[in-house]
Amino acid sequence: MRSGEAQMAPAVLCDYRVESRQPDGTWQVLTRVTGNRRRRRTHLLPQPSVVSAVRLVVEATNGAASAHVVALRAYAPEH
Repeated sequence: MRSGEAQMAPAVLCDYRVESRQPDGTWQVLTRVTGNRRRRRTHLLPQPSVVSAVRLVVEATNGAASAHVVALRAYAPEH
């Protein structure tokens, strides 16, 4: 097993997307992941965005009926 990989823990998110709410109220997909096996993920966005909210949409787990997300963090770009 490689460092950082889950042992196919059923509650690990398998397929998900991260979305941002734009100033006009619409939601935009920032990134989409399929076939994930890691407990912790970091996503760097191609460009800074002004948003009013960020949400995580779980599409599938690795077998569990539900998922438990401990944290979702978003940071401003460093200058």
